[in-house]
Amino acid sequence: MNLRLFVLLVSVFIFVTSRAPVPKRSSSVFFNGKDRFQIGVNYPWKNYGSDFGNSIWGIKTVSEDFESHNGNFADLRSKEVQVVRWWLFSDSRTGIRYDGNRHPSSIDSKVFSDLDAAISVAKARNIALIVSLFDFHYLFKEKRFGDVVVAGRSDVIADSAKQDSLMKNVIEPLFSRYGRESTILAWEVMNEPEWIIGDIPQASVDKSAVPVGLKQFYEFSSKVTSRIHSMTEQYATMGGTCLKWYRIWTQAFARQLGLPELDLDFYQAHYYNWMDTCQIDDDPLLGPAHHCSPLVQDYYQLADVDRPIVVAEFSAPDRTTGILMEGFIRKGYAGALAWAYTGDMKVDWNSFVNVANRFRNITQ
Repeated sequence: MNLRLFVLLVSVFIFVTSRAPVPKRSSSVFFNGKDRFQIGVNYPWKNYGSDFGNSIWGIKTVSEDFESHNGNFADLRSKEVQVVRWWLFSDSRTGIRYDGNRHPSSIDSKVFSDLDAAISVAKARNIALIVSLFDFHYLFKEKRFGDVVVAGRSDVIADSAKQDSLMKNVIEPLFSRYGRESTILAWEVMNEPEWIIGDIPQASVDKSAVPVGLKQFYEFSSKVTSRIHSMTEQYATMGGTCLKWYRIWTQAFARQLGLPELDLDFYQAHYYNWMDTCQIDDDPLLGPAHHCSPLVQDYYQLADVDRPIVVAEFSAPDRTTGILMEGFIRKGYAGALAWAYTGDMKVDWNSFVNVANRFRNITQ
């Protein structure tokens, strides 16, 4: 099989002056004049939910812990990392202020200085950022620590008026400030939202979640992606959990069910070894029979895919990082972001660097 290797970005050496062409079905995405395989890693936080914005726990934010993050990004650059996925608001324990009616009312005063610092350490190393706006934990059952509410925000996703407050008071100011920032490759609406949507085909809702409906989530997501496309020069993506559900984010699926089209610029699939035994039979909504693992399923055999797919999380204890990366390359995916630089699932850096050096410039 020929290597179908192409990329979704990598270097952000020049300032973007106009939005790049919308990607089509392929394993490449035009960005800053080049197509490269997206070689990267999930940062994804130093302190979950507390990297950006004031915290009651006294945790240092990115700007307050600048030298530590700067050193980490120097280390990432030395390991040939070109793209980093970093989580912004996570479960909303920091970063967003809410009024007495639970409407998002503003961005926390420190978020901009922290995101400025994050961009600074990435830009200095020519590392591009995928900024994940929310984690699916945003819709977990509420926990309170004094006046701080952690998670418990399903109503913001489900209620149109609260969605609009989020757009006006949080998303639009964010995009107004950073929409022309060349270091940011893409804005991700949410990490692994399939775990909090109650009525998707073959749903598997997390037991800690307060789920919302697919129509509600689509309404929320379309408001975010429309603003990405109208206010920024960056890409819109969704942190899709698994190839099992890849089709529910496609334009074909939205048209089939009469949902607002999200017009994502690239899709995601994540890979963990539980997916090795997951096979989907023909389904009117999930599509023709396909495998859940991107190590098995060829990208070009997936139905209704109109954009590249990046394997934006992956880890497996029984195989090296490099072996997994090569597998995704051979199956036609547009990038591989290892899990993770922080946390207990560690990257095998020797094999990562080997693959990065061998395949960074291959195109077709």
